[in-house]
Amino acid sequence: MRRELKSIKKQLEAKSRAVGVIKAIYPFLSDMDSKTLIIYLGLDSDSELIEFADYLSDNRDINHSVDSHREYICNCTDREGYSKVLYRSFRQAQRAKDYIFSAYKNRVSIYPCPYRVGWHLSSY
Repeated sequence: MRRELKSIKKQLEAKSRAVGVIKAIYPFLSDMDSKTLIIYLGLDSDSELIEFADYLSDNRDINHSVDSHREYICNCTDREGYSKVLYRSFRQAQRAKDYIFSAYKNRVSIYPCPYRVGWHLSSY
């Protein structure tokens, strides 16, 4: 029983850390809870949320030179200068697009990242 509680506590801490990392990198997502982030980012579970945050953390301090780090991350920003969310698959982008429409009635389009590392959403 005690071991199970430690495991649950560790998972909750990892999820909390993941949410903090994602919100720090993408401030426009700061009002979303973990469940909403999972849907918005097109993920399937808490473990994918943690994996995504780890990916962002691992690549956060990379010198974002397009030529040397093209496969890791992009430099795309929105009109306000914030980093755009990078969806690693079209499926993830489609799920986020569907969520945005169902939750906010906003229409967005999916387009390939110009750095060829994933997909982004853009408003009309």
